[in-house]
Parts: sequence; C-alpha cells; structure tokens
Amino acid sequence: MKVSRAATVALRETRKGNVGYVLYKIASRIPPSIFLYDRFYLIRCRRLTQAAMRKLPPDTSLTVTSLSEERLASVAREIPIDLDIIRFQMEGPDRRDARMIRIDRQGACIALMCVVAVEEIRSPSGYRLALGPEDRATWVVGTYIDERYRIRGYFAHLAAAAFEESLANGTGNLAGEIHFENTGSLKAHAGMGFAIFKEIRYVRLFGKAFYWEARRAPGAREE
Repeated sequence: MKVSRAATVALRETRKGNVGYVLYKIASRIPPSIFLYDRFYLIRCRRLTQAAMRKLPPDTSLTVTSLSEERLASVAREIPIDLDIIRFQMEGPDRRDARMIRIDRQGACIALMCVVAVEEIRSPSGYRLALGPEDRATWVVGTYIDERYRIRGYFAHLAAAAFEESLANGTGNLAGEIHFENTGSLKAHAGMGFAIFKEIRYVRLFGKAFYWEARRAPGAREE
C-alpha cells in the first residue's frame, strides 16, 4: 500500500507525542465550521513591573470609569471592538467591579482596556475556569490600541491602571488570555511581570467544543 508523505509525517509526529501538530494539519484541510483545533495561554500578574514605562505625551490623557452598557456602546462607535465577546465574558460577575480604562489623544480614543473582577474566567473561545472566591482575578475582557500608536508604551499604562484596579477590588492580580502564536505579546507581558498559569487546547467539532489543559506551557515563564 502506498502511503503519502503527509501521512508518513503525521504518523511520525504522533509517535513523538506531537498530537497538536497532527491536529493542526487535519484542521488546515477542513473548514473551521466543521473542525477547528487551537490553543491559548491564560496569563496572570501578581506584581507588575513598571520600571521602563514612559510618560504619556502632554496632549494625551488616561481615565478610569465604571464600565456601563452605555459607555461600552458609546466607545464601540469610536473604535472597532467586539461587543458580543466583551459582554459574554462579563456575564455573571458583579458589574460594580467592571472598569473601562481609556487613553485619549486630542479628544479621540487611541487605547482601551476593559476589566472585571471574576470568580470564573470566561474565555472568548467559550472555555470556563472556576477560580473560587479565594482566588479571584481581575480579568481583561477587551483591549484595543490604535495601530498608529502601537509599540509606544500605551499598553503599559493600560496594564498599570488595570493592576491598580485589581488592588482596589481586592483580587490583587490581573489575568488575561493570549493566543499561542502571539509570541510578541507573550514576551511583552512577561516583561511586565505576567506569567502563564495554564495552557488550554481545544477542538471544536460541528460546533461543539472539547477543552483540555496541557501538562506544561513551553517557551515562557510559568507561575
């Protein structure tokens, strides 16, 4: 029987324990509406590093407000954010601890972060993780930085303000999610004190998702 090169490679990688490689190859040949394989990291910061944070320019301001439905709808008219994903992640938590942190330059929003204190993480992928009342986190439900102002230190200001909110609401830590391919963001977060605390992999088959936790999170600092 003639075996294709792709099948030979898949068999070799499976024997090496690299099941993720095989799943990605399968997923690349099938429409994502039928089959999808992906993975992401859950990261957390308990002590923020701010040594290299730049000062905001004189024509730029940072404000922190409560995150109401009205403010959320208003900012969505200014910048391209996904309201459905933000709302999904905010279902359940006490909305009194929800905050909107925005940076404006000359009256226009150029950067935004929305956070909420949670006892259960609700990932945009649909994954849920119960933390419990003793291990609550301030979860980042949405972040946006205008592409013209990226890599200029604005994220550090958003994260610093969000971490201050975590101290104010009693969680004492800031948590979020990063796709495994976003190595630049992972490195930037690590430089500010974030560490991986879980690597989650999942398969979505005909709309139904199956999640599992990887035994270790390679290539980055862990808690």
